[in-house]
Amino acid sequence: MDGIRGYFDSIYSEDPDYFGPTASSFARLAVGLLLRERPGGRVAEIGCGTGQDLAYFAAHGFEVEGCDLSSVACRRANERLAALRGEVPPLEHVRPADGLSFLEGLPAGSLDAAYANLYLNLEVDDAHRALTTRAIGRALRPGGWWFVRARSTADPGVGRGLRLGPGLVDPGGGRPPLRFYTFTELSGLAGDTFEAAYLREHPDGEPDFPVVVWDGVFRRRG
Repeated sequence: MDGIRGYFDSIYSEDPDYFGPTASSFARLAVGLLLRERPGGRVAEIGCGTGQDLAYFAAHGFEVEGCDLSSVACRRANERLAALRGEVPPLEHVRPADGLSFLEGLPAGSLDAAYANLYLNLEVDDAHRALTTRAIGRALRPGGWWFVRARSTADPGVGRGLRLGPGLVDPGGGRPPLRFYTFTELSGLAGDTFEAAYLREHPDGEPDFPVVVWDGVFRRRG
């Protein structure tokens, strides 16, 4: 985990907008679905980077919080949110933490939505991913939303680097290992806790860095 933290600290120190300067298409999808149901609510992002997507939720009236392993990213995300809301000094909406630790610190049933854009591609340990999924279910209210974007096994990145197992690749160059998902693996995240409302595989990314992703929308049962 320290290796992942150091890698992203370096990335974000060099380029705070490494993953783009504006909100992703997935954030726009999530906000659109949430606003159809009711305005406002509490949204938490796991692995929020420098906060482009989290700021988009905040700009549309949601109370937001999040986490990222990179303290550099967290500082930039809090500055971004502070600029949006006129907070002086910036409040700690985003905290340096791994997803599981962050989620376990939230009150049960306190979230209207949990959001994870590519975070699960870093969850290469099956047991840890299962604990994270369970913690998301605990933190969501009944009927709450879980938005998941993850790179697919159809992504060209599967063929770049050392294959460690089915869908698991070490890209090399100091970058962290990545998990790529099949339809069965992504839909299987629902388990008994969630109902899969929407699953779609499609190309995404910039021309110089094309990816293929799954967009998954799950609802908390109960």
